[in-house]
Amino acid sequence: MHSTFKLVTYPQTNQQVWESKEHNLQVAFKDLEQKLNWNDANTACKAQGEGWRLPMKNELKIINEELFKLKLGNFEVSQYWGEYDNWKSAYQAFFSNERNEFNCLIIDNHLLRKVRSVRSIYSKKP
Repeated sequence: MHSTFKLVTYPQTNQQVWESKEHNLQVAFKDLEQKLNWNDANTACKAQGEGWRLPMKNELKIINEELFKLKLGNFEVSQYWGEYDNWKSAYQAFFSNERNEFNCLIIDNHLLRKVRSVRSIYSKKP
């Protein structure tokens, strides 16, 4: 397995992101500083600027396979929030070195989880 992600630095802002043109996806360089419930995580991602959001289920799988499992992106063995179109529940992805299978569950949105924002590559650059 190889990663389609490359670390990109924008010279205007010195902001670094993981970028995959194959997946049309940018992943923030690091997690948000604290664990949040889903509603706060969703708000915090959007507050980062144009296009930033929580990752969708399929994007969480890509991140797990091409960044976490290859020890890229400074991901922790932890539970991360993902986007779900329902205010009563949300996706949680569990990034684990011990599991061979990717696991993404619908759970209560009030729990505290790690947060990593993403956006489409074609969103406005920083």
